[in-house]
Amino acid sequence: MSVRERFNGELNRVDGELFRMGEIAVDSIKKAFEALKNLDGKPIAKIKNNDAKLYELSKEIDKDCVKLIALQAPVAGDLRLITSALKLTTDLDRIGRYGLDIARQVETMIEEKEDHFKRLVGLERLTELVSQMVSIAVNSFIERDVDSAKEVFEIEEEVDALYEEIFREVLTYMAEDLRKVSIGARYILIGRYLERVADHACNISERTIYVVTGESPLWSIYRM
Repeated sequence: MSVRERFNGELNRVDGELFRMGEIAVDSIKKAFEALKNLDGKPIAKIKNNDAKLYELSKEIDKDCVKLIALQAPVAGDLRLITSALKLTTDLDRIGRYGLDIARQVETMIEEKEDHFKRLVGLERLTELVSQMVSIAVNSFIERDVDSAKEVFEIEEEVDALYEEIFREVLTYMAEDLRKVSIGARYILIGRYLERVADHACNISERTIYVVTGESPLWSIYRM
C-alpha cells in the first residue's frame, strides 16, 4: 500500500468518526424534544450517554488527526481538511451538549410538576429544521460538497424567522398570564438552544466550503 493510500484510509476513518458524531448529536436533539414534549425523563439517560460518547469520539478524532499531521506532513488541501475536522468535533460536541441542556430543563419541569400551557408546534418544527441542518452539514463535509453546504445557510433563515415567531408568541402568553412566565421562559431558552445548534451547523458548512475552495467565506454570500 502506498503512502497516499494509507493517508486516504486514515482520512476515511476520520470521516466515519465524524459521521457517527453527527448521528449521535442529532439523536440527542431529537430525544431532548421527545422528553420535553411528553415531559418524560426516560430519554434523558440516553442523552447523557450520548454526551459521553461524543466526548470519547472527539478524543479519538483528535488523536487520529494529530497522528496524520505528525506522520504524513500534509500540506495545502490535506492540511485544511485535517484542521477543519478537528474543529468539527467541537461543533458536534457542543450540539450534543445543547441536547443535554434541554434535557436538564425537562428534568426541572418534571421535578417542579410543571405542565405545558400550549402545543409545542413551533419548537417541534425548530427541532426538525436544526436536526436536518446538522445532518446536511456533516454529510456535506464528508462528501466535500459545497452545494449541500450552501443549503444549510438557506435553512438557517427559516430557523431564525421561526425562533422570532416563537419568541413573540410566548411573550404574548406570558404578558397575558403571569402564571405562564416560568414555563414560557423555558420555552424561549430551549428555542435559543436550538437556534445555537443551527449556528454550529453553519460553522460546519462554512468549514466545508473552506476545505474545498481554500477560502473562508462570509455566510451572507452563500445565502444568495
